[in-house]
Amino acid sequence: VCEVFQQSGNIERLGRFLWSLPACDKLHKNESVLKAKAIVAFHRGNFKELYRILESQTFSPHNHPKLQALWLKAHYVEAEKLRGRPLGAVGKYR
Repeated sequence: VCEVFQQSGNIERLGRFLWSLPACDKLHKNESVLKAKAIVAFHRGNFKELYRILESQTFSPHNHPKLQALWLKAHYVEAEKLRGRPLGAVGKYR
């Protein structure tokens, strides 16, 4: 279900679905659920939560490109907010 919501691009609905999940450790430690939580955290601008999820879990290699892109984009967005302007090509590599 998480994958379907992600592919449809309906992040708000994905967030509501995650909120509705029962409190079950096995469920909340599922890789698809954690990936979905990371995506929702990113789209809500909750970068601390995104970093916490990514740093506390070992993900399958097939998920690495998507999650690495989220991590990089989150850092770019934070840097842009600090500087008050978009990052240029050089700023992205500092």
